[in-house]
Amino acid sequence: GSVPDLHKLFDFVGPLLEVDTDSASENDAYDVDEHQVYHPYLFPHDVTNHSLSAGTLTKHGSPLASYVEDGERLVSRAVYLLDPISAQHRFDMYRAMRSRLNVSSRFGWGTLTLPTLISAMFQLILRSNDESLQPDNNDSVDNDAMIQFLTELLVEFSPLHEEIAVQLFCQAAVCMASSTTYSNRRKLALEYFNHAILLFEQAQSLASSREQFSTLVNLIGCLERIQQLDGFDSETFEILSSRMVKYACRLLTRPEQILALCACSSLFWPSSECSVRDEEKVTSVVETAMSIADGCLSRGEQILGLIDVLVRCVYLVEKGCVRLKETGRIEQLVDSISERLERSTRKNSAVARVASSRFTRILNTMRRKADLFGVVPA
Repeated sequence: GSVPDLHKLFDFVGPLLEVDTDSASENDAYDVDEHQVYHPYLFPHDVTNHSLSAGTLTKHGSPLASYVEDGERLVSRAVYLLDPISAQHRFDMYRAMRSRLNVSSRFGWGTLTLPTLISAMFQLILRSNDESLQPDNNDSVDNDAMIQFLTELLVEFSPLHEEIAVQLFCQAAVCMASSTTYSNRRKLALEYFNHAILLFEQAQSLASSREQFSTLVNLIGCLERIQQLDGFDSETFEILSSRMVKYACRLLTRPEQILALCACSSLFWPSSECSVRDEEKVTSVVETAMSIADGCLSRGEQILGLIDVLVRCVYLVEKGCVRLKETGRIEQLVDSISERLERSTRKNSAVARVASSRFTRILNTMRRKADLFGVVPA
């Protein structure tokens, strides 16, 4: 098909795209339960799987939510049925579909195109990296227009579901970092990643502990992946890594602070040996995590937190960060955990059983690698 054919199709089905906004009752607002208990390991509460574009505006199972879900499926089917002759034609058809479906209403079809078109644009940009799929010189892809279109889609989607929008901006940053088509790929990757950070700092829907923790872990993983792709210069990466550590220390609960700091340690000791590694910063992050674990009010949280840090230290030593072993951090952690487990008065509790099991497994791992960790106490 072609863009004119697509317009003819929408001229024919246009009356079917009108939305009856009067049917959207105020009673259909989604009631958020704020009294669920959450723990990053033991008590992660279930999250109802709502439609992306509906966000928290529609109650799951309501007629309006059913309309939104059906609409998303129809738009997705239409997008993936497109069969243009080139990447440029595909991009033109995406823009045509967006313009024809961008109906102004409370739950317009324009809103329903956002998740599908954002995903399709990621695939189109990555596809342009493959020289075997590049069009000829007479039909070159307008790369700047594609970036502008993708940015418009992301910005419009952001207020609909802020947590997922952060992930999409991160994915856009990784997409740009891996691109071989754009000469300014580092600048574009930084702009998208800064958008993600800005959303993380300002989004009202990320006020709860669970959303902050999961979103920060996604940001840390994205930053690590971008650096593996040589997406940032060393100075930019150092600044952003330091910000991730600060965010980790500001999380609402100590167990989440510990886990986020453990994730941050990979920023300063990446798995790739060709990347810049910093033993001093790794040690500093580990010491901060240990200090937070020691400061937990609950004995169970102390033990679980120290085990989290020990697991991360063992991983880092296996990856070559021998300073953690030379400074005695691992021996200190093992002794501290053993002492707390021995002094525990509720050895049959769920927390004690989980902690003992994890501690035993990590000690067995260390014993199997005696050349790295030496003699491990029984």
